[in-house]
Amino acid sequence: MRMTAFPVKPAFDQVARLAFDIWEKEGKPHGRHMEHWLEAESLLIGARSEQLKTIPAPTMREHLQSPKSPKRRFQNRISRAKGVIVA
Repeated sequence: MRMTAFPVKPAFDQVARLAFDIWEKEGKPHGRHMEHWLEAESLLIGARSEQLKTIPAPTMREHLQSPKSPKRRFQNRISRAKGVIVA
């Protein structure tokens, strides 16, 4: 099972720094601040999305075997009630 993460909006400071760099590289044109801001934001979101793609999502089996999964907690509760310890 592959979990899909939504892109997280980058921090204001990150966008501002990158937008400033883009503005400088384009020769400091007047009146295009919104274009530079949106481009910077888009680049940062794209970079974040690429990073998230490399993080493996847990499989369903790993999730169910986790001590924090609802199924595992229920099994542990039943075992404690019976006096049996489940590893």
